[in-house]
Amino acid sequence: MRLYKVVVLINVALGLGLLSGFLWWGREAARLGQELASVRQKTETRQASARSWTLKGIVRGVAPELNVIFITHEEIPGLMAGMTMGFRASSPKLLQGLTPGDTIQFTLNEANNEVLVVAVLKVGRLEGTPAQYSLSAQILDVLAVGHGTGGPVLAIPAEYAKRLLDEGDRPIFIDLRPVEEFRKGRLPRARSLPISELRRRFAEVPRTGRVILYCACPPEEIQAGYQYLRDQGYRNLSVMEEGFPGWVKRGYPVER
Repeated sequence: MRLYKVVVLINVALGLGLLSGFLWWGREAARLGQELASVRQKTETRQASARSWTLKGIVRGVAPELNVIFITHEEIPGLMAGMTMGFRASSPKLLQGLTPGDTIQFTLNEANNEVLVVAVLKVGRLEGTPAQYSLSAQILDVLAVGHGTGGPVLAIPAEYAKRLLDEGDRPIFIDLRPVEEFRKGRLPRARSLPISELRRRFAEVPRTGRVILYCACPPEEIQAGYQYLRDQGYRNLSVMEEGFPGWVKRGYPVER
């Protein structure tokens, strides 16, 4: 009897050990399967998000020291409407020999929320184009503030924003000042979106068309707002230099 009991106990112990081993391996197999599926999904997402366009445009300005080219381009399907926008080049060599007024065919690649010019072919030149581009657009460095790691800000002067209005371009002005200030006076057809509410209401900013942000706040505040929208995938943004005070100082029209 005693030997029988010992054998039974040994068999029970072995059975329990095998059962727990099978359960452990089942959990591990499920976990590994989930991790593999997650990696596969992330890879497919990255591959799906990489896009490329070959477009026609006109060079409006070149800033070799910043590795940036300003191009008046046709519509970029799924990204932005036709407009003038600054793009970083994948290599400084792409900018060599280009001057304002050159007509080009260029290729943009988008990956990891970054759009780069990766190829440029000069095809001609507009007659009568001035040697120097009148738009003094510049790239401002943004410090790491509040969200993300910062990045370049496309800034345009008030004179250029006014010229867009005069030429019937109908840019979309987003007024980031408090509502009380917006009601006292604003740029023509501007939309109110206080910067304090930007994170909650950012979806109100159009993703197509030329969007120009302005306020009457310290530069780092509007830069932070610009960068936040960039982090949400916006690629049709610029910031008006000097903000609302600069617009008023020049005597440009104010809507009330």
